[in-house]
Amino acid sequence: MFKSLVLKLHLKSSKRSSDIPYLFLITDSIRLSEPKEILKYLKKDMGIIYRNNQKKDALPKTKKFLKKCKERKVKFFFAGSIYQASSLRITNIHIPENLLRMPTKAGLHLRRINKKLLVTASAHSYPAIVRASQLGVSAILLSPVFKTESNFRKNNLGIIRFSMLTNKSSSPIVALGGVNKQNVKKLYFTNASGVAALNAFKNNNVNN
Repeated sequence: MFKSLVLKLHLKSSKRSSDIPYLFLITDSIRLSEPKEILKYLKKDMGIIYRNNQKKDALPKTKKFLKKCKERKVKFFFAGSIYQASSLRITNIHIPENLLRMPTKAGLHLRRINKKLLVTASAHSYPAIVRASQLGVSAILLSPVFKTESNFRKNNLGIIRFSMLTNKSSSPIVALGGVNKQNVKKLYFTNASGVAALNAFKNNNVNN
């Protein structure tokens, strides 16, 4: 049910892109260090942002998981720089907000060489959205929309501010942060083109 609700959101958006998945799984080295069991819930029109790249055994694990994603035709986004992704022959990357201020370090200039490269970026404010759009990213993960386990003590954007920022953005916006089957319909009143989630997958709620 969650997947079908998110797909409906994607189809309603005027900023949707056929290249960008409508639903992303976000990995986490603490809350979701071994996402291989969840991969079975992903279809070819979905994506995964793989953030388990800081551990000592990250390289072989990343290669192995990338192979599984290719077999299922799931779009794999590597969280880091294009330089790191290139060494693994990964064509899609996800850039943290802090790297938006250092586009050369992120390797964004290499997009001129590889036109097929898809780049998503994280943003938590309007200035970050503007920077990401100016750099020509494919989509922006804007967060946190709702309260989450990881930012329970922090302020979330809320649906009104999220909607305003989404409408002001020139790039497709993917909603991240506390989105689940109970509140996803609230996003229908925004122009979000998709959802990125962790707990919805972790709790096996994506099919319910």
